[in-house]
Amino acid sequence: MNKPYKNPDNDPRGEWRADNYLCNKSAEERPNLYYSIVNPNTEEEIWPKKTAVWRYSRDQHKKHEKEGRVWWRIDGKNSTPAYKRFLSDVGGKMPTTWWGFEDVGHNDEAKKEINKLFSDTDRNFDTPKPLRLIRRIIELSQGREGDIMLDFFAGSSTTAHAAMLHSVEKSPVNFIMVQLPEPIEDKQYKTIADIGKERIRRAAQKIREEREGQLDLEGKAKLDLGFKVLKLDQSSFKPWQAPSEELSADQLSQQLALHTDHIDPDASQEDILYELLIKAGFMPTEKIETLDLAGKLVFSIAEGALLICLEDQLTSELIDAVADREPMQFICLDKGFKGNDQLKANAVQTFKSRSQGAETEMVFKVV
Repeated sequence: MNKPYKNPDNDPRGEWRADNYLCNKSAEERPNLYYSIVNPNTEEEIWPKKTAVWRYSRDQHKKHEKEGRVWWRIDGKNSTPAYKRFLSDVGGKMPTTWWGFEDVGHNDEAKKEINKLFSDTDRNFDTPKPLRLIRRIIELSQGREGDIMLDFFAGSSTTAHAAMLHSVEKSPVNFIMVQLPEPIEDKQYKTIADIGKERIRRAAQKIREEREGQLDLEGKAKLDLGFKVLKLDQSSFKPWQAPSEELSADQLSQQLALHTDHIDPDASQEDILYELLIKAGFMPTEKIETLDLAGKLVFSIAEGALLICLEDQLTSELIDAVADREPMQFICLDKGFKGNDQLKANAVQTFKSRSQGAETEMVFKVV
């Protein structure tokens, strides 16, 4: 790659190569790039073709002239200039587009990696990806702290495994694996997604075991290798459909009755919790803790910024206990008030009064 760089004019800035000064745009497409320049050696006025104008604007060209980057050939009489691109400007070597198995592994290596993790079972994948391949991709993306590695075709979750290894050895990155629950013929795992989840668990455990007893010279002892599994599903809340104008009073009354309890009876507390968490504007990866407030179970999200109570029986003591913690938001279920409008009104006033004079307003929501 360095071979084209020479220094025929003994430029003190070192080796360089001549780059094209024209582009593939026409004068109609780039009228600002269609102008004349003067060869200072021959004083000849030169125009580009209307079908291939200059690559640089007039101001950029003037800058190039001041910096001595316009090359008119060794005799200075060329009819078209070139741009002097110095080797020192290029920096590191660009990655090649072909990666041999010596550098990034191969299919057989990937199968052995999976079999080593699942030594107690018999896992077979036709085209698994080797860890070295995915790690190479992460490294080319620079894999900086907080970056997210997203794989929409997770398969056996090689990307997650590679991301965890990168986090241990380079810098901590996150990963999101997406995989359809494609059924497979297996006694232990029902879907490909199940195998992917198990691989992440086993890979994390293997990393922990390998790090036991090692000196923590880089302060990575508290490295987070945990993960959450979320499944795409229907809403836990029945959607309200606006009634048509032709709906009679009795029909409207029946529709309202159907939405008296608008929560799916088959929805678990975890289903409802995560749906409310996301709708409240929080990430599903936020830390979730459980609290006992006034004898009721309350979920604390993001160090108490969001509190959610899904109990069927709310009390004034609970409302006071939640307000004392001054969360940004508090969400509870409407059915928890058991039709007690006075308790609901008092709850609204409690949060309203506590918000007065506070640095941030406390939002009270009933769903």
